[in-house]
Amino acid sequence: MSPIIQNEVIQTCYDVTEKVIDRISNAECFNLLGDETMDVSGTEQLSLCIRYVDIPDLQAPVLREDFVGLIPINDQSSENLANVILQRCDELNLDMTKCVGQGYDGAANMAGHLSGVQTRIRENYPKARYIHCASHRLNLTLSNVMSVPAIRNCLGVVSQVVNLFRNHSNANKIFQETIQEHAPDSKKKRLLRLCDTRFIERHDSIIVFLELFECIVMALEEIAQRTWTISSTGINSSLSESKK
Repeated sequence: MSPIIQNEVIQTCYDVTEKVIDRISNAECFNLLGDETMDVSGTEQLSLCIRYVDIPDLQAPVLREDFVGLIPINDQSSENLANVILQRCDELNLDMTKCVGQGYDGAANMAGHLSGVQTRIRENYPKARYIHCASHRLNLTLSNVMSVPAIRNCLGVVSQVVNLFRNHSNANKIFQETIQEHAPDSKKKRLLRLCDTRFIERHDSIIVFLELFECIVMALEEIAQRTWTISSTGINSSLSESKK
């Protein structure tokens, strides 16, 4: 990427951020949403988002969640995390007196009622009530469901089928031809990989799989009759068992 393109990307990011901050500043109130994640280099990063209601001129209100920063974290103590969040909000010129909520996962350093991040921020901004992320709890629950053999095996078969069609061009060609012939009106044309961490994306994968189930079975039966090095016989058998 040339220096000119780099500068254009940086300027575009700045312009977008300015528009987001203008919307947040015009809102009556907002919530802080934060979560930690690790990047490909192994560095811990804090992702910070702002949830607020945007009311465009003469238009219906719009509930928004806008990303406002990805901040490297070297110290994961609640004191440092709270300082990092407040510092970022200060850099963005956000009026923290308008902050009426905080949303994090259930980790002690974030949610602790004695010295967690939410408590430290509420010491300065008491209106910023903490609400545990219900989706995080649901994600943990659904992830633990994988310990149930029937569900684990079923998702394993789904993963095998997805990989077969996505990794082998000949298999995918038959799959696409089957969809075109037997489900031409379907808006779904490709299977989605199962996400290891996000239950929402995993849910979407299963929904698409079920919508194309009949086409999947027919495509696997067609592939099983070919003399390729790939085999679908075992997958098709497992799929039949899962359907039962």
